[in-house]
Amino acid sequence: MDNFTSKLDELNEKLKSEETRLEAVYNHIGKLYCTVYKDAYTQDFECLMELKNEREASIKNIKDSIRKEKGLKLCPKCGSEFPIADVVCPSCGHSTESSNTISPARLTCRNCGSLMPGDLNFCMECGTPLVKPAAPDKQAKRFCRKCGSPTDQNMIFCVSCGTRI
Repeated sequence: MDNFTSKLDELNEKLKSEETRLEAVYNHIGKLYCTVYKDAYTQDFECLMELKNEREASIKNIKDSIRKEKGLKLCPKCGSEFPIADVVCPSCGHSTESSNTISPARLTCRNCGSLMPGDLNFCMECGTPLVKPAAPDKQAKRFCRKCGSPTDQNMIFCVSCGTRI
């Protein structure tokens, strides 16, 4: 009986594996159909396409909620996630604030490196006291040619306005 049971278990595993592979093929066919015919699908698929669109919207909302809970936002240009307090995407340099928005001064936490609004006294991430910078030393720092904000020597983009330095 053990040999019989063992053989059945083996065949059931093979069956399950093949069914999983077939499901993956159906999934791929469905995604390909949705991509190719996303706006020109037949009436037979109208209900399914509406359901697909609803599920995609729900997934997007859940992902947005997760990002919000983590204190992150999504770059509209490259899709990278980065801290909400940052004005410029660190991956592509895209500014996430409109040019007519006045950005408050920002401070970098010396302990964890988080970027915080300049009116805070303590880091919201780790609680370390934030040190307000003294008047900028123009010879020790570079300044953004667009907005005049001081920038570190290793920065590629201005954190205040997003201009390439």
